[in-house]
Amino acid sequence: MASGILAFDELLAMAQEPERLEAYRQREVRSIIERAPYEIRRRLRGLQFQVDAHRRLHHDSPIGACIQLSKMMQDSFYKLHTYLTQTTREAASPLPEPKNTAARSPKYKAKVIPLPLKNQ
Repeated sequence: MASGILAFDELLAMAQEPERLEAYRQREVRSIIERAPYEIRRRLRGLQFQVDAHRRLHHDSPIGACIQLSKMMQDSFYKLHTYLTQTTREAASPLPEPKNTAARSPKYKAKVIPLPLKNQ
């Protein structure tokens, strides 16, 4: 069977044989991870490991597994949202004024002289 997304009717027929549907799912997951940029493949494999672990823990209840995976996604989204909000807030806030600027001024003073432009 070639890799690719199947039509709903094909998936429905395949669902009558859970082992066959699971083999298809695993093949597709591996295919997606292998097509991902090399730099993120390890992270994707780790994430898939977590997904598979939750599915195994709730093998008796597909709804229980779905709820756990949904919570996992919500937690991840919340962390991303928090990070982005914090980063945006930090980027938008002005830099604090330096304290005691007189103490930081140079000891030597220079006279700035104007230089004429070449075409004047």
